[in-house]
Amino acid sequence: KALEKERERRYGSVQELADDIRRHSENRPVLASSPSSAYRLGKFLKRHRIGVSATATIFVLLVAFAIMMTVQANRIAQERDRALAAEKRALTEAETAAEVSQFLVDIFKVSDPSEAHGNSVTAREILDLGAIRIEETLTGQPGVQARLMETMGSVYFNLGFYDRALELAEEARRIRQSLYAGDHPEVAQSLLLLSEVQLQRGEFDKAEELNSKALAMNRRVLGNEHPKTAECLQSLAVNIKRQNRLDEAETAYREALAIRRNLIPPDPVVTASTLTSLGELLRLKDQLDEAEVLHQEALNLTREVESIYHPVVRTSLNNLALVFEARESYDEAEGMLREVVQIDMKLFGTRSPRYATSVCNLAGILKKAGKLDEAEEIHRQALAIRRDALAADHPDLATSLNNLSIVLHAKGELDEAAILLAEALEVIRKAMGEDHPRVGITLYNLGRLLNEKGDYPAARRRFQEAEPRMARMMSADHWRMGNLRSMIGLCLAHEGRFAEGEFLVVGGYETVQAARGDADRRTRVALERVVQFYELANRTTEAREYSALLKQKSSDE
Repeated sequence: KALEKERERRYGSVQELADDIRRHSENRPVLASSPSSAYRLGKFLKRHRIGVSATATIFVLLVAFAIMMTVQANRIAQERDRALAAEKRALTEAETAAEVSQFLVDIFKVSDPSEAHGNSVTAREILDLGAIRIEETLTGQPGVQARLMETMGSVYFNLGFYDRALELAEEARRIRQSLYAGDHPEVAQSLLLLSEVQLQRGEFDKAEELNSKALAMNRRVLGNEHPKTAECLQSLAVNIKRQNRLDEAETAYREALAIRRNLIPPDPVVTASTLTSLGELLRLKDQLDEAEVLHQEALNLTREVESIYHPVVRTSLNNLALVFEARESYDEAEGMLREVVQIDMKLFGTRSPRYATSVCNLAGILKKAGKLDEAEEIHRQALAIRRDALAADHPDLATSLNNLSIVLHAKGELDEAAILLAEALEVIRKAMGEDHPRVGITLYNLGRLLNEKGDYPAARRRFQEAEPRMARMMSADHWRMGNLRSMIGLCLAHEGRFAEGEFLVVGGYETVQAARGDADRRTRVALERVVQFYELANRTTEAREYSALLKQKSSDE
């Protein structure tokens, strides 16, 4: 400013210059500079460092205090809301418990002699009454209604009444979807029950679709590491395993197992159930060593926290026995299954359907070990239990009829075996519907019996009826499908229809060979049919060729 060219813009005197220098040294605004707000503020801060620092500190503390008080207020509000929600839930649960108690009192009144008017009342009648009461009396409480419908649906499902189970499960799903907009764990739970019912009815595609929806919903709502997600994965694995998509099933089982291993706190019993389910799948894939390791781990886990008398212990023992059966170590398998029988006797009693299942499995091993008389006795015991305890159209009744017929077939008692199989076919058709794969398996067994009796046209018809039903759960290259085609081809040969039969009997053998390998017993049996076919057709060149191949395979063993 002192050097400005124009006099009027310079300092008027030395005193003015001195005053400006003094202002600069005191951190005050000088006249030589344009006094902007930032400039003035900077000067002010330099002059009052201590005061400004103290004021700033107080300001920061006030802000921090305000934030802390806000957070605390929010926390108090959240705790209050949680307490109110807990109180509301407790009230709802109390109301639900009261409704359930009254519901149970009402449905069991029917068994009171004064109410039943001297008539005997079956469990099915009590269930049916309960289902009606749920639909009629709980319309004002849809959440309770849906929960009880789902529970009753599960009971019907466990008793083998799949159509009624499906109706209740579907209604529970509908109610829950109307209660909850979008995704919700309870909707996913209803979808999962629906999928399990459809699976038992043989509706594999519908079951898989429902299960996949439940899984996707739980992933979105609960996350990929939640126990409910693992439950859906394991159920999905069961479904696709039934469809013989073993690699996909293994992937789902392993993901479910990883989730359950990582749970905090871990649940050893559920982890063991996944271990033994995966082990059973690996047995089907002939990976017997890893299957044995998994079953043994499942046993060890369960026995650490439970007594030997636990359902997962008996399941792991049963599945481990199947591994030894696959190795044809029948004595070891028999010992394990006798232990399972003792567990089920303790858990369920000797008149229980669960006990009947365990003795059926034992009889199956005894049959393979050649102990046919003992196997027959045990199968007859199981059949008697199931006739007494189960409905006339329960699928497990058909299983007992089928198993006993197989033993009688092996003993050469073909007439009684045929009667039992015909009854089994009628039961399974009523229980599962005409197109269920189990109908196909029963038809196949009946075809084998008729073939043994020499009634080749009737056997062929049964095999041909079985084929499309079995194809619903097995791919065309499955060894069982190849075996079935080879048997149809041989029946056609016995009927003199060689042109139709040749492709089936040879192609069936090739399918079994590709699936099971040259050393497998089933491959050898299919090859024997090829030889027999060409002998019946008087084609000696082909018969000698396949006979030589058969001898070579036998010598290799």
